[in-house]
Amino acid sequence: MLEEMGEQYQLIEKSTRADELQSAEYLRLNPNARIPTLVDSDVVLWESMAINLYLAQKYEGPMHCGGPKLLGLAAQWSFWAMLEMEGLLLDLLQHRALLPEFARDASYAERDELLLRKPAMWKASFDRSFDEVGREEGKRDCHVDLADTAAVSRRDAFGICPRGPR
Repeated sequence: MLEEMGEQYQLIEKSTRADELQSAEYLRLNPNARIPTLVDSDVVLWESMAINLYLAQKYEGPMHCGGPKLLGLAAQWSFWAMLEMEGLLLDLLQHRALLPEFARDASYAERDELLLRKPAMWKASFDRSFDEVGREEGKRDCHVDLADTAAVSRRDAFGICPRGPR
């Protein structure tokens, strides 16, 4: 996100090996021992969405939310994407590819695919919310592709559901 915003940053690559993420130094930054972690002067954040929301507010640009109402909507839809879509994607991936053949259940995969196609309907509500508040606050660009794109692009990248209208 910093690169997209044209901001300078230093990337410190970490592997997912336990010895790197379980070091005392890293655990002081991120007690979950996971990536990503952002260190920005005296601010230390972990969890992707928290990092994205922080960066969107800190730097001017298309993701910057002009006021609390717009930020609230951004958070609402961002958390929705994480909580509603991520589990479905992981479950679908397991029952289509990751689990051994004998453990896969086609009915789970079909249900997940059906539910993952619903975002086209939710997208209209999402757009109306941001159009209305964006006009009020004079800032429409906080369309929060953070939420929408994160979930739906993963769905498309996995090639699990056909790309449909969004």
